Amino acid sequence: MREISIGDAASGEEVISALQQINANLSSALINSYDPRIAVGYLMLLCIWCYDDSLSVAEFLEETSGVQTLVGSVAQATEGVFVTGLAAVLLGICVEFNTTTSPLPPYFPQPFSCGCRVLI
Repeated sequence: MREISIGDAASGEEVISALQQINANLSSALINSYDPRIAVGYLMLLCIWCYDDSLSVAEFLEETSGVQTLVGSVAQATEGVFVTGLAAVLLGICVEFNTTTSPLPPYFPQPFSCGCRVLI
């Protein structure tokens, strides 16, 4: 599905991938507070599409404004539990399947150490 693109370069149109267009449509739905079912549909599609596909995650992360919209949606939690939850799941998928070659650096958690010793 990554091969699907929209636009005609021969007639001077910008060619964008289907994933980028879906990301733009999702951002528009979240920013303009359309019917939540629209955002839920786009979020479910993107979660399934990006799961275990590092190339799709990298392409999704290229459009940083879409990621910022998702983070804002989760932080504000004004869109309802389904939209907020699915946005958080999509961000989690992006964190999990992100690679070092993607536009946003991957998250490598540091091991937790409190400096305490447990006495048994």
